[in-house]
Amino acid sequence: MTAKAPANTPCTIAYFTPAGTRSTAQGLQPRSTDADGVVSWSWVIGSSTRPGTGKVTVACGGAEATSPIEIGR
Repeated sequence: MTAKAPANTPCTIAYFTPAGTRSTAQGLQPRSTDADGVVSWSWVIGSSTRPGTGKVTVACGGAEATSPIEIGR
């Protein structure tokens, strides 16, 4: 997941599985945008995660965006 915001802005990410539970996977820690305003995350979705539509929410400096993510259909 990649997001863009002003340079050096603190950001958080939350991934919710298709079952609605919030993931605690490694790689989902808070980060700050770089000098170009870009921040990215990567993580592994467990093989036991059921197929369906989950969601990812990124928040940077007071702004927030949510996007669906399709899992194993």
